[in-house]
Amino acid sequence: MEKIRLHELGTSTIDFDPSVPCLIHSMSQFVMSTEFRVQMNIGLNLLIDKKNELGKISW
Repeated sequence: MEKIRLHELGTSTIDFDPSVPCLIHSMSQFVMSTEFRVQMNIGLNLLIDKKNELGKISW
């Protein structure tokens, strides 16, 4: 199944794979800790949204 891009910032992306279901966070280069923290917080919010939508995710 195809992944769905949920967020993109610089070289970092957060995708959703509905076949699992799970979020996939990818970075193609080094990022500073503040940018990494921002990405993790965005991912956490997306995970909460998907859990509310699907009920079960990233098991």
